[in-house]
Amino acid sequence: MSLTIGVALRQAIRCLEQGRVSEPQAAAEVLLADVLGTTRPQLYVDASCPLSTDQYVALRARLHRRLQGEPVQYITGRQEFWSLEFAVDSQVLIPRPESE
Repeated sequence: MSLTIGVALRQAIRCLEQGRVSEPQAAAEVLLADVLGTTRPQLYVDASCPLSTDQYVALRARLHRRLQGEPVQYITGRQEFWSLEFAVDSQVLIPRPESE
């Protein structure tokens, strides 16, 4: 497979848009960055780098979960809140500024 990070990101965004997921670009960036163990800005720096088959499969699995309505934070297992990173799962409410 000769899929690049940039192409995979565009496909992920389009997939989430078609699934009518809110904030499809942000969700796709977070999910792909999680798969790669990198940051969202680094995705654009590395856009021409290849994506392995295993990484592609992992991204597709995360996209499927998001399309089923699972919050991105539960998929990645973390949420940043006031410059702190918290571990979250389905048994924890996702920290949000409006619910501090």
